[in-house]
Parts: sequence; structure tokens; C-alpha cells
Amino acid sequence: MATTTQPPTGEPRPLYRAELRPHRSASVRAINFIILGLLAIFIPTAVGFVLAGAWPVTGFMGFELLLLYGALRLNQHRGTTVETIDLTQRVLRIELKEAVLKATAPCRPAPEPA
Repeated sequence: MATTTQPPTGEPRPLYRAELRPHRSASVRAINFIILGLLAIFIPTAVGFVLAGAWPVTGFMGFELLLLYGALRLNQHRGTTVETIDLTQRVLRIELKEAVLKATAPCRPAPEPA
């Protein structure tokens, strides 16, 4: 997706400016549905392995599902990376803003100075 914005003051007007973002088709809700669907398959399979005496396989199946969930969530989070391309008469600037994992704790506003 390309957007045009005004340059900061003091810089020449860009000839071309684009903001590139990766496409992520899976939302958090879709990822949860995928994991629930796989869980519906893995649980009966795990019960079958336990009844057959191969109970250690169930731990590996759970670990595999946990790794898959983590990989899907990390991939979805990395979709917030933004690359900005600015082209002026003299300079080609490519700026990459990487996604940073954020804390989920609520933040309080800073107290106003007295």
C-alpha cells in the first residue's frame, strides 16, 4: 500500500514516497480457529496413542502444536513492520521500522509536573 505524506520541514519535497507493509491474511481470531481445529484432531489421536501404549507421543504432539501456535503468532506480529521509501532530487532514503514485541500490561499516563 503506497501513501503520500508531507515531508518534514526543511527537507526538499519528495518526488516519490511510498509506505510498504507486508500482507497478513490471518488475524488472531483465524489463528485461534486453526489451532482449535488442529486440537480437535490431535486430542483423539493422542488418546489413541495412549491406549496403544505409546503415551510419550502425546507430549511431542502437544509441543508441536505449541510451537506452531507460537510461529503463527510471531508471523502475524511481524506484519506490523513498515518500510518507507523517499526519493528526492538528491537522496534515496529507505527507512525500515521493525516490529517490536510490546508488553501487554496496561500503561498509565505520566503524572503532570507540579
